[in-house]
Amino acid sequence: MVNLKRVLMFVGLSLELLKSLEREPALKKQMSEIMAMISQRCAACALRADGSAPKLDLTMTSSDWRSGEGLSSKGKYRPVWYNIRESGEAALAQLVDQGVTFPPEQQRLLTRAITRLDYDRVSSCGIFYLQAAYWKARRCGLMK
Repeated sequence: MVNLKRVLMFVGLSLELLKSLEREPALKKQMSEIMAMISQRCAACALRADGSAPKLDLTMTSSDWRSGEGLSSKGKYRPVWYNIRESGEAALAQLVDQGVTFPPEQQRLLTRAITRLDYDRVSSCGIFYLQAAYWKARRCGLMK
């Protein structure tokens, strides 16, 4: 099953590169409009992830994917994995949209997503999206 939010986020990230290479002003404008739409949708995803996080044990580890539930949509671990990942993806997709600012509320959500984790105990690959969002925000002068 395709996750439309995830597809949108990857489209936004791809458009960042394509827009930097595109020479045709009309196409650059279209890309900017699509990136702005994706950014708005991802802001809502970040809010949802932030609201869900306190209800989850973000230190939970997955069972062996070969013999257990792993990342099964019916498993207990999937919401944990997805929450951490969605927090980073949503921020990163907004940060690639250079046409708008990263609102202070979204900056706070990213900071909270990064600082709420116990990195000695987290097992989600979502931390890589959080790291990417952090470094992108630093490059934009938003985080120190």
